[in-house]
Amino acid sequence: MAEAERITPVERFFRWVEKIVRTVVGFFLRLIRVELTEKQWAAFLQFVRYCVVGLANTVVNLLFNYLTLWLLEKTGWNGAIGGVEGFNRHLGTAAGFVACCVNSYFFNSRYTFDVDEKQSFSQHFKALLKVMVSYSFAVLFLGWALNILWVSVGLNSFLGALINVIVGIPINFVLNKFWAFK
Repeated sequence: MAEAERITPVERFFRWVEKIVRTVVGFFLRLIRVELTEKQWAAFLQFVRYCVVGLANTVVNLLFNYLTLWLLEKTGWNGAIGGVEGFNRHLGTAAGFVACCVNSYFFNSRYTFDVDEKQSFSQHFKALLKVMVSYSFAVLFLGWALNILWVSVGLNSFLGALINVIVGIPINFVLNKFWAFK
C-alpha cells in the first residue's frame, strides 16, 4: 500500500497546516535573514500541532460544558447540593475538562508526540492522568498565581488573560512533551 493511501484525514490536515506555517513563517524569517534547520522546523511544527490540538480542546471543552448544563437543565435539576445553588456549573466545567483532556491525549499522542499505540491500557491511562495533571497545573496553579500578579500590579484583566495563555501554552507543551508523553 502506498504511503499516500495510509495518511489519515487528520494527518492530511496537519500537513496542510504545516505547509501554510512553513510558507508564512519562512517568508518572515527570510525577511530578517534567519534560516531554521530541519530539526528546528520539526520542533517548531510539533509545537504548532500542539497548539492546533489545543484549539480543538477549547471547542470540545465548551461543547461538553454546555451539553452538560443543557442536560441538567432539561432534567429539571436546579444545581443545588446541600442547599448550595450552582453546583451544575461545576459539573459542566468538570465534564468539559475531562473531555478536553481525553481529546488532548488522543490527538497529541497520535499526531504530535507519536506515542506507540501498542502500549498497554495502564500505560495509556497513566499518560492520560499526567495530561490531566499538567492541564490542572496550568489552569489552577499557574492561572491563579499569574492572576494574583496581574491584580497586584493593576493590569487590565483581558491583557492578563492573554499573558496567561502566552505563558501557559509553552509550559504545558513542555510538561506534556517531557513528562506526560514519556
